[in-house]
Amino acid sequence: MAELRALIGQTDEKLQSGEPAAVGDLVKSSNVQQQMDDAITTALKWIATDEIVGKLQSLQADLNELPAQFPTNTGTGDCSANIDQLGWSDWSRCRDAQYKAAQAIVSAALTEARVWTSDGDKAAQLAKKIGIVQYWKSITSALSQDSFTLQSEVPCGVLFNRNEQTILKLLLVDRTSVFDGQPGQAQVKDGVLTVTCSSPFRGDGGGGVQHD
Repeated sequence: MAELRALIGQTDEKLQSGEPAAVGDLVKSSNVQQQMDDAITTALKWIATDEIVGKLQSLQADLNELPAQFPTNTGTGDCSANIDQLGWSDWSRCRDAQYKAAQAIVSAALTEARVWTSDGDKAAQLAKKIGIVQYWKSITSALSQDSFTLQSEVPCGVLFNRNEQTILKLLLVDRTSVFDGQPGQAQVKDGVLTVTCSSPFRGDGGGGVQHD
C-alpha cells in the first residue's frame, strides 16, 4: 500500500511538470502492473480462520467439561501411581497448573484467531486494501493520452435579440483519499471559463431586423 501511494504521488509530480505521456508509461509499465497483480493474487489466496476458531471452541468446551466427565475416583492411588483413575477433585489437585495453562493457551489462540475470521476486523481491513489495489489497477489499466484532456460542449440556444452566458465550473476529486478509507472529496472551482452566445439578430438604422 505504501509503494502504491508513493507511485500515485509520483504521477502527480510528472503531470504537474507537463509530462502526461510519462504518467502513462510509469503506471502501465509491466513492473508496476505485475506488482498490483501479485498483491491481488496473494491477498485473494488468504484463508479466513473460521475453521480454526470452530476447532478451538470445541477444544475449549472439552476442557471445560472435564470436571463433569470425571466427578469421582475410579480407583485408589496418588498422583504418581494412578492419576488416570482419579476423580476431578483429586486430579485437579495434581494437575491444576497444567490444566489452567491449557485453558489459557486455548483462550489466547481464540482471541488471536477471531479477528481473522471472515467477518472479523482483520478480514474487513484486508478486503478494503484489496479493493484499493483493484481500484487503482482498473484506473491505470484504462489510462490513455486522452485521459488527460477534458472536453465539454457548450450549446448556444439563445432566442431573438438576447445574449446568453454560460459559466463553466470544474469539479476536482482527490482520489488518494481512498488510501485513508475516505471517499474522494470534491472541490469545485467556479468561473473557470465563461462562454458568451450572441444573438443571431441585430437591428439596423432603419428599424428593420437583419440576421447575421
